[in-house]
Amino acid sequence: MKYLFIMNPKSGKKNKLDKIKSLIRQIFNSTDHEYEFVTTTGPGDATNLTKNGVHESYDIISAVGGDGTVNEVAKGLVHTDSALGIIPLGSGNGLARSLLIPLDIKKSIQYLTDATITSIDTGRINEYYFFGVTGIGLDANIGKKFQEFGKRGPLPYFFIGLKEYLNYKPKKYVIKNKGNSFTVEPLLITIANTVQYGNGAIIAPQADPRDGLLDVCIVNKIPLIKALYYIPRLFYGSIHTIPYYSSFKTKSVQISFTEKKGAIHTDGEPFITGNILNIKILKKALKVCSPLGN
Repeated sequence: MKYLFIMNPKSGKKNKLDKIKSLIRQIFNSTDHEYEFVTTTGPGDATNLTKNGVHESYDIISAVGGDGTVNEVAKGLVHTDSALGIIPLGSGNGLARSLLIPLDIKKSIQYLTDATITSIDTGRINEYYFFGVTGIGLDANIGKKFQEFGKRGPLPYFFIGLKEYLNYKPKKYVIKNKGNSFTVEPLLITIANTVQYGNGAIIAPQADPRDGLLDVCIVNKIPLIKALYYIPRLFYGSIHTIPYYSSFKTKSVQISFTEKKGAIHTDGEPFITGNILNIKILKKALKVCSPLGN
């Protein structure tokens, strides 16, 4: 099989990527597989490199980086015969965790040498693809501030999240689903293809990236003291049991708001978009290397 490793130099120091290359060579040189390395130079480059790799008939195209790199590579693989591989280098690794991919670098490389290839669903929000989760409201604001802050890791994310939580004023959203329409004023709305954001934070415990459905999760404003009490449930997989949480499954949904523009995120990457969001599932649109199986 032919493998292409797309490496993001911003996901680690150069010497770290050099060590990963050496490890890949060490492991893959004992197989019959062919492989090549390419390095990204800026935003969007991973998607272009992926499309070139598809054109050159690589069987597995692997993202070596964090959630942003994984999203960019996956975008270039939607509705193709090439499969997504992941060597997780990010702080969250949301899709890797949801797909049960080893977080240990050596183990993730070894897994790719004899990986199970399966197909999962893909989400689309307007012109943007997402493979784990997309969202609006507080988590989109946090994602935007986190990107602007520049430093990664759970500690900066926690402090940015706390500050945004204290300052955030919920907005009204109109949700249209299956001919019904209702208005909400939540803390956040997350539309999930997989169970978690990353770092083990499980926002949609009942999501399944192979069921052809999206989980629309609505979290209402929670008083700070109660929020601190409920936060552990986000990591125990029981956030859906709190009284401020509701969800439903759907193939497509439209969400609109009164402002002309607003922040959204796709797999943690923030964007500013228009005020009408058309969100749908693309069933089994992406092939992935994952222990989830068929």
